[in-house]
Amino acid sequence: MAIVSRVSRVDLERHLPPEIGSAVQYGVLRMLRSHPCTLTELSRMLALEPASLTPVIDALERNALIQRGRDPNDRRRTPLTITVKAEGILDAFAEFDGRYSLTRALNVLGTSRARECLVFMRDLLGLMTDNAEMAESVAQGLRLRIATDADSTSGAPSSPTHFSEENNDSR
Repeated sequence: MAIVSRVSRVDLERHLPPEIGSAVQYGVLRMLRSHPCTLTELSRMLALEPASLTPVIDALERNALIQRGRDPNDRRRTPLTITVKAEGILDAFAEFDGRYSLTRALNVLGTSRARECLVFMRDLLGLMTDNAEMAESVAQGLRLRIATDADSTSGAPSSPTHFSEENNDSR
């Protein structure tokens, strides 16, 4: 799993827009797009120490991709939100096409086996932690949608399997 993760991360980083410097920054933006949260909440979702995420957040803020807000009910709480600029970058980068080795590999597996793989990975994550809420938050924040020929949301056939960010109207 570590090798798959490393190969996927290196491949992703090779294709990221210049404003997004790393796979971690990309993951943070995707999670914040789903819902604003604090650095502490984000660190729990990513299973990273807040001190490890601070430089990531600082870099995203320098590039005007996120902003730190204020909670009117708790002035100690600083929610992070993505900017319009970040929304545009994520929209332009949302499709995971044949350029990515992970997408190519999942296409070769086929829709059924790719779904099984993703379900297995989510189950494995849930079993590896005693914090089911954290596991579900990670799964929700980094979800991929698999569209198949039977996908009713698209009028056009989508063979081979097509991967994209799952739409989340709660952002």
